[in-house]
Amino acid sequence: MKWLLVIAAALCMAGCTNGYEKFYRPNPAASSAVVAAHRASPPPAQPILDHTGLVGDALVKAYGAQGYVVLGYSSFNAGGSQSDAGALAQGRAVGADLVVIANPAYTGTQSAVIPVVTPTSSTSYSSGTATAYGTGGSATAFDNSTTTTYGTQTNYIPMHVDRYDFLAVYLVKFKVRLGAQVVDLSPEQRQELQSNHGVAVVGVVNGSPAFDADILVGDLIITMDGRPIGGSADYAALLDQKAGRRVALTINRHGSIFAKEVTLNP
Repeated sequence: MKWLLVIAAALCMAGCTNGYEKFYRPNPAASSAVVAAHRASPPPAQPILDHTGLVGDALVKAYGAQGYVVLGYSSFNAGGSQSDAGALAQGRAVGADLVVIANPAYTGTQSAVIPVVTPTSSTSYSSGTATAYGTGGSATAFDNSTTTTYGTQTNYIPMHVDRYDFLAVYLVKFKVRLGAQVVDLSPEQRQELQSNHGVAVVGVVNGSPAFDADILVGDLIITMDGRPIGGSADYAALLDQKAGRRVALTINRHGSIFAKEVTLNP
């Protein structure tokens, strides 16, 4: 039975590997300097853990509406299960405020046969008698012998492993100045505006100044206090400079241009 224990131990070691650490990928836009400058509070001793059925953009948008920004993610395919503790450990390592684990998606079952060779032995016994005659009469001798033959035996053990796609996203809550999450303009949007200046709103934080001012996903913010916005980095710098102040925004919404005045959070 020792070989069964060896197989069980090997499978346990494979299942215990922390895939969340091994397959972690950071978000290039969330550098350590950017995170340190904009996070709402220091990293917690233990991140909050959440589970979701959302994936991809739907996951990012849902938590972005709560003020979270993606630090990085872990995505991999593996057999068996993965412990939530592994994702939390990786969350602590990267300084996440929140770790979101998507429900594992079943991708199929892998089957194989593992040959296991074990030693064998067989023993045979024999006995005999012999009588010798001489001038002094006769004598009978008795003898027993044992013969052992050594060999091997191969057993074939069927193995079935269910495989799943695993995903964990690591998030940090940023300070909310305006609450409009933006990206640089696409080439198509630049053509539409006939300008290289501006940013596109891709998310709005619930309860933020942008939310209360009815700034919407898809809006293009062109200027702030009359200054053309050079891109997402320039937008973030302007918000930091004007924190706590009332600012005037010029917005393009599907070709309609209008202005909004919004008071930024400190």
